[in-house]
Amino acid sequence: VYNMTQNLEYKIAENLKIEFPESAIGLIGCHSSGESNPYCEYDYLIVHDEIQKIERRLINNNLVEIIFIDKHNIQQNNDFNLILALLDINVVSDPNWDLISIVSNIKSNVSKYLNRFAKHSLFKSLTVMGRFNDSIEASNILDAGFWLLSSANTFALAIIALQGKVPRGSHILHQFRTENLSFMDNFELWSEVSGLNLATKFSVTRRLD
Repeated sequence: VYNMTQNLEYKIAENLKIEFPESAIGLIGCHSSGESNPYCEYDYLIVHDEIQKIERRLINNNLVEIIFIDKHNIQQNNDFNLILALLDINVVSDPNWDLISIVSNIKSNVSKYLNRFAKHSLFKSLTVMGRFNDSIEASNILDAGFWLLSSANTFALAIIALQGKVPRGSHILHQFRTENLSFMDNFELWSEVSGLNLATKFSVTRRLD
């Protein structure tokens, strides 16, 4: 399965290099760090000064998301989502050296960026808890449940970052449970807040429906 994944990553990258020969291209997301599940999409970052959009394609029944960004935004790198993406990007093409030097600088300061993201996430988690309290006082249980879950997920992202791992929104449960053994008390509390301790296949299916 891993070899098939590698082959597909290579084919997609080669096609993008032919389509955008002058652009820097990098594989980002969970596929770039080897944490992907079979159904995870393939995410590619393309540095392009004339195209600014997110494009989705279906290649060999696999979803591919292409994020176009200009050189200025890459150089500024003051967006947390962009910084996290660059922390473990696999650069597959960079004919004008628009990406390699920036990525090298960011990767040399991994702890700084992850700690900064963790502090931001903890503050956001506490802020969202304020909305949870407001909803409880207004007897709006549905909104309160949403804000509590949102706060818990944001808190989990912060803990994962503090452990030196790039947080993945679609892999929070796996990362929190396997990468943070020193935070098991927090994981158990997080499970209760998120309702995971009560989850069954039926309840999860009903919630998805």
